[in-house]
Amino acid sequence: HQNIQTFTSIGLIPIEMCLNILATVEDNRVPKDLCAAFADILVNWYIDIDSPAGKIHVDVENLAAQTVKPNRTVVDNVRLNYVFSECQRRSADKKGALEKLAPNTSITGAVLPYFEHLKDWVLKYLSHKKMMVAGDITGNKLLKVVLRLVKYLINFGYFHTHERMRALLRPLMDVINGKDDLPFVTDDDRNKFVEDFRRGGRYENNGRTKFLNDARASALEVLDLIFTYWTNELMENFITDFSFAHKPLDGKSKAARKTPSELESSYWARR
Repeated sequence: HQNIQTFTSIGLIPIEMCLNILATVEDNRVPKDLCAAFADILVNWYIDIDSPAGKIHVDVENLAAQTVKPNRTVVDNVRLNYVFSECQRRSADKKGALEKLAPNTSITGAVLPYFEHLKDWVLKYLSHKKMMVAGDITGNKLLKVVLRLVKYLINFGYFHTHERMRALLRPLMDVINGKDDLPFVTDDDRNKFVEDFRRGGRYENNGRTKFLNDARASALEVLDLIFTYWTNELMENFITDFSFAHKPLDGKSKAARKTPSELESSYWARR
């Protein structure tokens, strides 16, 4: 696959080919390093679209005829600044927009007609990763690329529901845990080499464990992104509820309302 980049640049690697190659991972019909290369193509050419030149055409049915809008990030970091007066309106607008979103649509309005297919494949692939094998270097490289793909999909707002994100948590935790990892493929879990590896060998930094630990670090990055997304959502909900509680119920104007310091003074004056 040394000419993959050249083929991609002139449009000779369609999205269907990438998806079909990834579908062969479970039965090992295609080498894992080749699958990783096509997963990279999927991210760089069909998902990480940030300019008109990166637009593609896909069909909802055949994955080949509808223009896909450029994606943009929705969760770079924890949001700390809010416009207090706009919190309620933004929250209501966001809730209504989410209810109307089609399954293949991002929270930004961008559309990936093959997202549902891709999501199902990702969840199935990750569900089989209850442990990693240090000696399976190409397999660990592929896992890292797939987690990079997941990170982009979360960052671009496609995993915008709690159900979708919860479905990722269990397989991610299995990858991060690593207590069942193996130094090599074996059916004997009580093998001395296996026990030594699980006790401390998997923490060593060497040629075999490097790619295993790289994949685990990628899983942690995805988990951090999920928590950041949830933190932002909880903060916005809290600010919205607080702004609602802050509004007067007796018709008083903002100027007539007491400040927290005034409320505190009046409280101690009544003691």
